[in-house]
Amino acid sequence: MFVFAPGEQVFREEENVVYHGGHSKLLPPIIGKLMITSERLAFIEYQLIKRGLFEKEVRKKIRINAPVTSIVGASVETRLRRKGTIADPASFIGKETYRVIIISLESQNLLENPTFEVSDVRGWLIIIQRVTESLAI
Repeated sequence: MFVFAPGEQVFREEENVVYHGGHSKLLPPIIGKLMITSERLAFIEYQLIKRGLFEKEVRKKIRINAPVTSIVGASVETRLRRKGTIADPASFIGKETYRVIIISLESQNLLENPTFEVSDVRGWLIIIQRVTESLAI
């Protein structure tokens, strides 16, 4: 499904990432795989399709496939939500904080800011900064 270019290296990837918004063509929340390679930033959505009573199929769909040269930068933000949910606003009781990484992408004269909940935001931030710095040289 996902074809790598000759010599393309995967720098970091993570399963079960939650997309929280920030891209003009995607509505949140979406669960999938986030990946940064030597050539691109990709987010692959996982869709669970029920086939009958007990049978399920996971379909994978590439939702973001941007060249690394389109990455302008990245930042980390701490947010608040109702405990045990993916995207519900915080309530008076049962709040939890979570951190997201916001990746700024230049796309057709637009600035897109897709936001992802990953397990290690600092690690993602460091690898994105290294990739963008190496392109600037």
